[in-house]
Order: sequence, then C-alpha cells, then structure tokens
Amino acid sequence: MTRTGERAALVSAGLMVLSIAASSAMGSRSGLLVFSGLMPFQMLALIQSCVVYLRLRLERMAFEEARDLAGQAPTADSRLFDETSGGDLPLTLSRTRHQVEGIVPFIAPVLAILTATWAWTLYRDLVWTARESSFDLPAMALLAGQGFVLFLLHRYLLGLAGEPSLRWLRGPGVMTGVTAYGSVAAALACLAHHVGLVQADAWIGMTLVVLLVVHTVELVWNSLLSIYSPHRDTQKATSYETKLGAWLIHPSEWTKPLSESVDYQFGFSISRTWFARFLRRALLPFVGFQILVIYALSSMAIIGPNDVGIKERFGKPVQPDPLLMSGFHWKWPWPFEAVRRVPARMALLTHLGVDVDDTLLRPPQILWTVPHFPGEDLFVTASLSHKGSSAVPINLISLHLPLEFSITNALDYAYRYANPNQVLRDTAYRILTRELSSRDIGEWLSSHRTEIADIIHRELQAECDRLALGVKIDFIGLQGLHPPIQVADAFQSVVGALEEKEAAILEARAYTNRILPLATADATARVSLAEAYRDRRTKLSEAEVAQFHNRKRAADTAPDVYRARLAMEALHAGLIGNRLVLLATPSASSEVLWLNLEDDPFTSVFEMVPLEPEGINP
Repeated sequence: MTRTGERAALVSAGLMVLSIAASSAMGSRSGLLVFSGLMPFQMLALIQSCVVYLRLRLERMAFEEARDLAGQAPTADSRLFDETSGGDLPLTLSRTRHQVEGIVPFIAPVLAILTATWAWTLYRDLVWTARESSFDLPAMALLAGQGFVLFLLHRYLLGLAGEPSLRWLRGPGVMTGVTAYGSVAAALACLAHHVGLVQADAWIGMTLVVLLVVHTVELVWNSLLSIYSPHRDTQKATSYETKLGAWLIHPSEWTKPLSESVDYQFGFSISRTWFARFLRRALLPFVGFQILVIYALSSMAIIGPNDVGIKERFGKPVQPDPLLMSGFHWKWPWPFEAVRRVPARMALLTHLGVDVDDTLLRPPQILWTVPHFPGEDLFVTASLSHKGSSAVPINLISLHLPLEFSITNALDYAYRYANPNQVLRDTAYRILTRELSSRDIGEWLSSHRTEIADIIHRELQAECDRLALGVKIDFIGLQGLHPPIQVADAFQSVVGALEEKEAAILEARAYTNRILPLATADATARVSLAEAYRDRRTKLSEAEVAQFHNRKRAADTAPDVYRARLAMEALHAGLIGNRLVLLATPSASSEVLWLNLEDDPFTSVFEMVPLEPEGINP
C-alpha cells in the first residue's frame, strides 16, 4: 500500500487549518456573518480529514505489520509442534485498527450533536441583520482564493477516492467541495455587500446555517441506517459522509440510484452505455443547472405599477420596512422569502345585491318586469303606508350597489383578515340592510337615493376605520332599484295610479297658479278704473263749478258782450266740421240753384299749384 491517501488527507487537514485560521481572523476583523456560517463546514472537513488520515495510516501500518510477520513465520517442515489450534497471531496494529474502526460508527452521532449545537448557537447569538463593513473587498479576495484552492483539493480528493483502497477520501473530498462552494457564495455576498446590497451577507450566512441544520438531520439519519440497514458494515464505515453534499457538488451522483434501478430492471448494465454516460455527464448536469437558475430566479421580484409588494420572511413581514414599491427588487429565494402583491394603487370594484356577469350584454333599457342581472338579492324595506293596519308593514326590493374602494394600508388589508374583500362586503351588506329596513320603499324609488347613498358611504367608511380594514370608500351608487319581478306588474299599476294622481294634483296646481294671477289682475284693473272714474268726475265737477262762477262774473260785468260771445262760440262749435256755402241771393228770388257739393276728384299734381292772383301778369 502507498502513502498517497495519507498524504492527501494530511494536506487536506493542513489546508483546512490554514483556512480556519484565515477565516477566523478576517471574520473577527470584518464582522461579516458569512464567516460564522462557513466555519462549521471547515471544521467538519478538518475532522473528517483527520479521521481518514488516521484510518488510512493504521490500515497501512497494520498491512505492513501483517506482511512482515507473514515473512518471518516458520515453514511447516521446521515446526516442532502443530499450532493449528493455537489461535491468531498477536498483531498489535491490527488490533488497534479494529478498535478505531469500532469507534467510527459513533463519529456521525457526535458530529450531529456538534453541528446541532453549533447551528443553535449561531442562530441564537448572532444578529442576522444587515451591517456595514469596510473589509468587504479583502474578505471577498480571501474567500475567492480559499474557494479556488479548496475546489482543486476537492477534485483531487474525489479523484483519489475512485480507487477502492482510497474510498474513505470521499468524505473529506465532498465536505471540502461543500466548503469551496460555500466560500464562493460568501465571496459573492461580500461583492454584493460592497455594491450596496448589504442584506446579502445575512442571507448567505443564514443559508449556510440552514444547510448545517440539513446536514445535522442527515447525520442522524445515517446513524439510524448504520444500526438498522442490511448493509450495516458498509454504512457504519461511511456514516459521517454527506450524500446530500455529494449531490449538491457532483450532479452525476443524482443519476446513480436511477442507473442502478434501470440496470436491475433490464438485467444488464445499460447505465454503462455511451448514451447513458452522455445523459449523466452532459444532459443531466445541464438540466440541473437550468433548475438551479430557475430556482435562483425566485430571488427576484417585480412589482407592477398598480401593486405594492410586502416582503415576507417565513410568512411574516420583514421589519422595519416590508413594503416594496413598483420596480425590481431582490429577496431571498423561496421558501425563505416571498413577496405578497397588494393592488394598492388602483380602484377596486365590488358589486352588492347582484351577481354581475360581464360576458352578458345588457339592453340599454330594462323594465321592472324583467331581471336586471342573472342573480338578484331581495331586501326588506319598511312600509309606512301600512302603519296601524293588520297588514305586515314590510316590502321587498332588489337593487344594485356598485362599491368602489382603494387600499390605504397594505399591511392591515393583507394581514388583519384572511379575506378582507369578504369582510368589506359583509360590512356593506349589514349597513345596507339596516338602512333598507328603516326607510319606506318610496324613499328608495324617489329622488332621495343620493342622500341615502351618502349616509351609507359615511357609515361604511366609519365601520372600516373601526375594523382597521385599511381601505377607503371612494364611491357608492344605488342603481337598478325595482320591486320583485313576481309583483312588478301590480306594482307598476300602483305606481301608474300614483303618477296619475300626482299629474292631476299638479294640473290643479297649475290651473290655480294660472287663474289666481288673472283674477287678481282683473280685480286690480276694475278698482283702478273705478278710482279713475271717481277722480275724473270729481275734477269735472270742480271745473264746472269754477266755470259757472267765472261765467256769472262775466255776465254780471258785461251782459250784452257775454251773450254775443256765447252766441258766437255756439255758432263756431256748430260749424266745426261742416261744409258752409254762402249764397248772395235775395230771399224772394225764385231762381233754382243747382249745387254740386261733391268733392272734386284728384286728377293730377298740377291742381295743387296755387292760383295766380287776378290782375297780375306773369
């Protein structure tokens, strides 16, 4: 046996010691959490390297001791006594190796206890929040170099583990690979921390702690398998190795159980064909890479312009500021963090009293005798007209109440109630039912609907504020109010009679409004005419009295002159407007005169020329 495996295990242990020392120094200097999360994996790789080194060394020394004793043993011809019943040779190193192999099955439980304690200590004592650090770039350089060196060591150990005699190197090789990949992830976290994403340090650190918990569960499972598995000897020898880590860093391991099952089903080694090797080496790793990329995409969240995102960590909002505005955001991958989207930047609409089907076309005019919507609720209203009678003082009515609201507090809306929309609808139904039962149906079918809608709006907003629902009521409308379809015809007849009654009342009021002003005007005119006649007769009487007194004074002063003047005035008054013809004929003449008293017809404008005076020549 060669010492290649021992040297490889010893080199692995030495590099792990240097890695632990460098990580401890940089972790205490920088304060980054990734170093605390990476330290348990480095210690596990160191412990496994030391165990494998001890096992390989004892196995080699026991083999050499057995070979040397076999070379010094006497031949059968030179023996004086037959020692066939004498027992085994006293090989000290072989006995020591067997004792060490008996201790190996207990390594997995001890490591499980150690890792569980370590994980709990890290989770309890460390503050997993974003922190500033000025050593992020040196830490990134250290982790990147450490990851590169450990990756080369990991590939070297796995290459040696391919030999059956060096199979035990697989454990430290896998754990070294896990540490290498963890170092690369930690280096990326330091880079993200440097560019401003300070949460990346806590994310990667917590991820490493979660992986440590998973490895603890695997160690416990391997310990149980080493006790109850049919292949107990093989399981005991490798119970501290991590198969999940091998699947994580070596995708070809995923196909090994499947290949064994296929070989068993077909009866020959189909997994060793070129096609199976191609699938295992090329296609399956590519598919695995795609799966990892798709899983990594769960770390991105895009919030639309109408939404507000709430970042959740293990189902609870991340404090102190869990709200995400529209845009692109980073988060932990699922299931560690998720984003709940709330439509807080758009108007939301719900319908009360009806079942709205947007696919159905509604006619522009709908009568009471046909359904307005596919499903309509019936509400109870008061009936003041039946007050004091034996009839039940209620009526039934159907209505459509569109309710528009917007979200003002996304946290209250998302977390106070399992179904906030249903809570809002139930609250609106309760307030609407209370208002309906306190008012007559005539108020709902009349012009009071706007006032009633305002009252419902105020009461619903106050109730939503009391319940801390996180919404603002923007609009409430009362539409499509009508009696039940079964009594719509009778109700429409009653409404028609009421309309005729109102029309007659309005017509009488119009007649009253038309006649009263006319009667008032006629009475006023008659009074005015009587007053004018009275004033005229009074003034005329006064004037006649004054005229009589004046004439009496004139007659007393000059009776003859007065009488002559009166005669002339009477003659003048009688001749006004009459044609007068004077004839100078003797009174006893018997001459007959023919007079043409007709007016001369108007023949031309020349007749309008004045006559020239006699005796004047032009």
